[in-house]
Amino acid sequence: MRQLSVLIFSLFCFNSVSANAGEAAIVKLDENLFVVEGGGGKGSNVGVLITDSGMVLVDSMVAESKDYLLTQLKSISSKPVRYLLATHDHFDHIGNAPHFLGVGASLVGGSRFEPDSQLEFLSVKGVFGLEFGGAEVKGYTINSHSPQ
Repeated sequence: MRQLSVLIFSLFCFNSVSANAGEAAIVKLDENLFVVEGGGGKGSNVGVLITDSGMVLVDSMVAESKDYLLTQLKSISSKPVRYLLATHDHFDHIGNAPHFLGVGASLVGGSRFEPDSQLEFLSVKGVFGLEFGGAEVKGYTINSHSPQ
């Protein structure tokens, strides 16, 4: 079941499933695994993993969706965001990275991750692992639709 949840999680995160205008769209995939749906001008879907020590996000929508995203995250958990894993450096995926860095989260990007601004981030290459708050996240860096 865990592998199926991760597969579904990946499909939701990398496909643009858009919510109706003004509608909050959170999909619960497993006990501690969610997707906040983007689209409709909000940017990318956001993967959310709840751990004992805080949240791990995959992508963060466009900057203009900050209030929407924070409201959805608060409805899932009161824990802080500790990590933001960026699938790539397009504005619709890392728009809220400055906010999350400002409140203490760490940004993780692939070796070809080159955001326009001066964001500090941990660069990873190939297969990487992240153990945090009793959870283990395994990531794979692959080429995306980014030209870099």
